[in-house]
Amino acid sequence: MPSAVVIPAHNEASVIERCIRTLLSSAETDEFHVCVVSNGSTDNTVAQATSALQDWPLSTVVDIDIPSKIEALRAGDLATSHYPRVYLDADIQMTTETLRALVDELEAAHSPTVAAPKLVVDWRHSTWPVRAYHKVWVRMPYVAEGVIGSGVYAVNRAGGDRIGEFPDVVNDDAYVRGLFSERERISTAGEFVSVAPVSLRALIRRRARTELGNKQVDTIITGSGSSSTRESLLRVARERDIRLAEVVTYAGITVAAKLLAAYRKHRGTDGQWSMDMSSRNLS
Repeated sequence: MPSAVVIPAHNEASVIERCIRTLLSSAETDEFHVCVVSNGSTDNTVAQATSALQDWPLSTVVDIDIPSKIEALRAGDLATSHYPRVYLDADIQMTTETLRALVDELEAAHSPTVAAPKLVVDWRHSTWPVRAYHKVWVRMPYVAEGVIGSGVYAVNRAGGDRIGEFPDVVNDDAYVRGLFSERERISTAGEFVSVAPVSLRALIRRRARTELGNKQVDTIITGSGSSSTRESLLRVARERDIRLAEVVTYAGITVAAKLLAAYRKHRGTDGQWSMDMSSRNLS
């Protein structure tokens, strides 16, 4: 039986073909059911996805009017019955070999399990503050010990049963991660690539969205949205190849993101999820 990959896509015409072709570069035609769900797209996301999947008979492209990632995830779940099931952001690059390793681990798990491969951040096109932030961020325990989310997570059937229907949350990654205990989360072989924002402004806006999403989820699942501790940052700061300027930059951006999140909360715009176009426009 094939496994499933659900890819929510809102105005992702610039990256969706790269995502699909990287994912299926060495796959068998009956190996994966890839379901792209365009949600409220006003560009040619649907056409690009359809073209990239034209030689894959198990593929599905769904087009819904509502610009909502959660609605796209729900539609994707309705469009496929297969497990293990991978939820993949359209701007992520993950190879077939990494996908197979992810699926194999979940097929071997009998209890509810969520999994993801190792995150690699591509900051080649980013400004120095963005690079400095990510150099520290990838050393924090949340990332270094095996991140679940940040663009990719997958579950076996028992894990999918635990998730059920996705609720109305801004940060689905944090919600799903919070549903599983540490022993139910596994880091699998291989890597996936997430492209960092180009500018400092774009990074602060992205981190503010994440902060708001984590706080929202934390009201549903206590502790799920918790950030890495000050002690973790101090440990990272003592690593030999980390400079003080990079630690200070990380801390400053974190504070700026929290302030922006608080401002958005005050204005009542905390439920909105927007995209970082700076990294997508590099494609």
